[in-house]
Amino acid sequence: MMRRLLAILLAVCGLAGAGAAVDPNPEPVNPSALMGNWARRQLPVLKDGDVMRGINLSQATPGTLLKNLAGKKITFERCNLVNVRIDRAWTVKRCNVAQVVIPPEPTEKERLIEERDRCVAERVELAAKITELQEKIDALP
Repeated sequence: MMRRLLAILLAVCGLAGAGAAVDPNPEPVNPSALMGNWARRQLPVLKDGDVMRGINLSQATPGTLLKNLAGKKITFERCNLVNVRIDRAWTVKRCNVAQVVIPPEPTEKERLIEERDRCVAERVELAAKITELQEKIDALP
């Protein structure tokens, strides 16, 4: 079990070299030992009865299907499932299941237009303040 988990961690971290030994009969992975950030990465195969606790599976696009699901009766507890399409057969307990559209970064032109508009608004406020002060000055003897 520990050898299989170590092999997965080495592969995920990119530390498994070309000469790394591959176990011909790997032990099944205990998904509950896979805590951490699995966002936008491929999970090990999950089977019926597997329980995932405290992992991040968030995706960039709403309604994303998770891959490597050999089973349907999987339990997720206290997981981040943002933008993951939730299967009705799953048991989901105290997880974040929000579907969120992440806006793209503004283009250079959009950024410059936004900055210009902010400067115009500040200039209008400043002009109003100058007018107000001038009226107070004019009202004094």
